[in-house]
Amino acid sequence: MDIQDEPAIIKWLNLSQESLHQIEDIELATLKIHIVLEDALKFLLSKRLLVEEDYFDDKRIEFSKLLEIAVAGMNNQHLLGALRSLNSARNKISHRLTSPTVLEHLKSFVYEVAYMQGEKAYWPSDPMGQKECLRKAFYDAGFAIFDYAINSVS
Repeated sequence: MDIQDEPAIIKWLNLSQESLHQIEDIELATLKIHIVLEDALKFLLSKRLLVEEDYFDDKRIEFSKLLEIAVAGMNNQHLLGALRSLNSARNKISHRLTSPTVLEHLKSFVYEVAYMQGEKAYWPSDPMGQKECLRKAFYDAGFAIFDYAINSVS
């Protein structure tokens, strides 16, 4: 099975448990995190609309619109804020050669997820520490999305 054909939850687990640790560049990690969480939002939307998981695979939906639709009515402002910050970081990386605000957007992503979890927010100054905080925030955000998706159909 091609990695693109894997279910969203498997992509999330694989990236959070294995491959993300191997990525040294925080911008590359950000792009991969964004892709996987976009798939997670499509999964959430498919569950909320009671359609097959792959229903949105071939549909091009802008991330910001997908986010607003998928989490509508969820009442989790920190998750929404976190994913907006992640999208801003991704847009800065994708549309500019350099951007001094990428790390600020990633810090905001990490802080919002920490607030969502009821944890103390922390953003270290060293790149390795930042990458570890980003990895944890990615895991927690993905867990929240999948948890909501699975429990919303019960």
